[in-house]
Amino acid sequence: MLKFPNGHEYKLVYLDTNAISEIAKNYRNTFVNFFDYFNFFESGDCDRYALITTAYNMVELNKTREEYKSKIIEKFDFIPVLIVEAFPKIVVTELHSDDFIMFATGPKPLLNNQFSTIFNQLNDILNKDQSLRNHLNSELKIWNNDRILMKDMTKLFENSYAIYNTYNYDYNMLYNSKSAKIFSYIKYYFLYKKKLPIDENSIIDSYNACIAPFVDVYVGERSVTSWLEKSKDKYDFMSHVECIKISKFYDK
Repeated sequence: MLKFPNGHEYKLVYLDTNAISEIAKNYRNTFVNFFDYFNFFESGDCDRYALITTAYNMVELNKTREEYKSKIIEKFDFIPVLIVEAFPKIVVTELHSDDFIMFATGPKPLLNNQFSTIFNQLNDILNKDQSLRNHLNSELKIWNNDRILMKDMTKLFENSYAIYNTYNYDYNMLYNSKSAKIFSYIKYYFLYKKKLPIDENSIIDSYNACIAPFVDVYVGERSVTSWLEKSKDKYDFMSHVECIKISKFYDK
């Protein structure tokens, strides 16, 4: 739940790349069904929702074929969306009780940022800064090694966070955070419950799952959404999260 200075409270609805893509394309009437389900365009004080996604998802969406990217821009340039932190930053953000929201996108002149402007900025940023590529390459090596050695979840977290830990935080302290536990849980499922080869999407999906304990609704692809639902048996802090597969919004 997010409370604004005007006193209005909003339930947070996370969208992964698949959800944003299917909504934008209105695949099987997903756009209409999604917004009807949440009453986004209804007035009044009940059932207020705010859409959020992560910076990683913006990077992934920026790689989308131009014909589909244009559909994303067409829809989401005019829909307010909060862009939030994910792994690893969210772990320290949670530790210090800081705000994990980076900035908001939405229609002009209400907001300065739109999906289209973010995509344009990303092209320049990613061309100049190769750190994301380097980190993902390092993660691929670590994940494949961890899969062979069958590590416990604490070690799975430590091995990944070590790539980024420039502040020498104690790993045990960090692992006690909700975001660290969910990252490790989803990483564990990718490594030991799914037999497919590990790729960058697996890593980014695990990074993004860190946001799940802090939202009211998590909308995404089938595997991660199902695993997050199962995590409720292990973690009480996930009990309030409604986990929804994007296919729920397809016309039947």
